[in-house]
Amino acid sequence: MQFRDFFRLITEKRPSPRVEFEMLRDLVTLHHFGVGKVTVKYFPDFDGAQLGNFIWLEQERTSPYEEPFNDAMIFVNNKVKEPALRRFIAAKELMHVFDSAVQRTDTRVKFEQLLEEIGSMPIRGDMSEGFTADREALWKAVLCLIPPWIRDEHKSDWGQTLTAPELAGRLVLPMEIVEAAMGSYYDRMFERFLGEGHP
Repeated sequence: MQFRDFFRLITEKRPSPRVEFEMLRDLVTLHHFGVGKVTVKYFPDFDGAQLGNFIWLEQERTSPYEEPFNDAMIFVNNKVKEPALRRFIAAKELMHVFDSAVQRTDTRVKFEQLLEEIGSMPIRGDMSEGFTADREALWKAVLCLIPPWIRDEHKSDWGQTLTAPELAGRLVLPMEIVEAAMGSYYDRMFERFLGEGHP
């Protein structure tokens, strides 16, 4: 399943007033071919730890003639106490199920490179496939958690009678994520991932 197909499933359900992470995870496990169970776990903070990680587990087969499927783990750093940020981190990490084979951070070398890039924030031409996938996962999570029908519901009041902290509270999301979703870049990302020219 591609991200576009996944988003179509969300649109068919049209959840409101907010989109729950559990629904997104259920749609992945029910409809994404090759994905088994997705589990969320919390890990203790340590020096250099990221806020979240997505890990594929080993492939399994019930018979030699069937396609393999992967269980996955989403790890969220225990130092994250705010429910809004925990929710967003889990959703962002879930979006890595849509990474291509070259985008997957599936070796120690790739993981170390990704950590270095997160720290240095390279410009576009210097970004690895893994770093690009990480930035894409962030925006895919924004689109899923604040889909157009929820965004449109608040657009006319945004910046007038509706403040960023108030909308963040309603949607149980970090304020910075809500501000990004209500900005003009949202439309570019929607077109990039879900427009006619995108797979």
